Amino acid sequence: MMNSQAQIFKNTQKRIILVSIGTLRTALPYFFSMAWPFVIFELMNKGTWGECVDTLLIVNLIAHILGWGTKKHLLKKFDLMPDKISESWLENIHSRTLLWVPFSFFILISPFSFLMKIGILLMLTGKCTYESYEPLIEYKEKYTHAIIAELIGFTVGFSLIISIYQKNFMSYEWVILCMGLGEFFRAFVLIFSFREIKYKINVRYINLNFFIQAYSYFIMGFATLLLYIADRVFVYISFSNIVKAEYQIFMNFLIFVVSVPNLLLIPFFKNYYKSRIKIDKKLQLSITLLGVTLTPAIIYSIYVACRYIYSIELSLSFILAGIFYIFPTFIYTPYALKLINKNKYINIAIVTFIAAASVALACSYLVKIKGVIGGLIGAAMGQWILMILIIVLDFQSQSEKKIKLIK
Repeated sequence: MMNSQAQIFKNTQKRIILVSIGTLRTALPYFFSMAWPFVIFELMNKGTWGECVDTLLIVNLIAHILGWGTKKHLLKKFDLMPDKISESWLENIHSRTLLWVPFSFFILISPFSFLMKIGILLMLTGKCTYESYEPLIEYKEKYTHAIIAELIGFTVGFSLIISIYQKNFMSYEWVILCMGLGEFFRAFVLIFSFREIKYKINVRYINLNFFIQAYSYFIMGFATLLLYIADRVFVYISFSNIVKAEYQIFMNFLIFVVSVPNLLLIPFFKNYYKSRIKIDKKLQLSITLLGVTLTPAIIYSIYVACRYIYSIELSLSFILAGIFYIFPTFIYTPYALKLINKNKYINIAIVTFIAAASVALACSYLVKIKGVIGGLIGAAMGQWILMILIIVLDFQSQSEKKIKLIK
């Protein structure tokens, strides 16, 4: 009995450590994405980072398309066919190359400078390669591999920026190139870490059905991405580089807070698609109360970080709009998880597209009359609209279930 209890305690300890490492691993990419603007602010100025944000917006949009729901699709396949992990992975990477080739061609013939083209290609290649290994990291729980890759990738990029800055010819194009090299080395570390899976070039691994199989995961993520960038498009085309830089940093803080519930849940579920998260009214109420309690503290922490780390002064209107942006996620996240458990990816994508379109329409008007705060107000409106639509979607799902039971 004592040995059994000791074993349970030991297993629990191991799981807590693993979950902690997994949480650190999911938070590190965000931490380094926020470290880049700090470095550029300190070495150069806000305007230089403001010149970078347009390119980063385009790169992230293309990278999501090239990813095409890879992580969720592969995790499902790994669960269903654990004896064919290598083949599933090779099929995924070969199939997605069909997307990478035309995008790379268009970048090469684009009007960007040679330096920018190389930087963008390195960044896209690094991001897509890294994303290919993410399902392996999650499934095999090799979080330390990802942490090491993150540290080495950022260190390489940071070292190159320092070296170039000391030679006095730094520009935003060099910043993109250094970040691209950092992404490339981050991916290279994972390639070296997962040597048990051998990369083979063979056309038999190309499977066009992959794009259909992973479509629902891709389209939900794509809709979410559009929701997060719709306001930025209007702000970026309307204001100076300094304003763009400050807006990007503040919004990145808010988006991280919105994604925190999912980031915390991921490490708990190795068998991602066989695990079911039980969502009941008690948990929904707990998360809502957590939102009410934490939102003021979170927004104050963001205010302190913006002021003392990035030298950004936030007005009261920005703080209030930030609160309205954050709060809905504590209400709609449980409903969204229930719908995901029922494989309602397309349904979630549709309501998210509607919310994204509402943000775009609101910002097209509000940015003109309210200035930069108009972009944040429009983004906050989108969160509340998404919250209402997801609750309605959940209500419809419950009604369908009751009708089936009656029949």
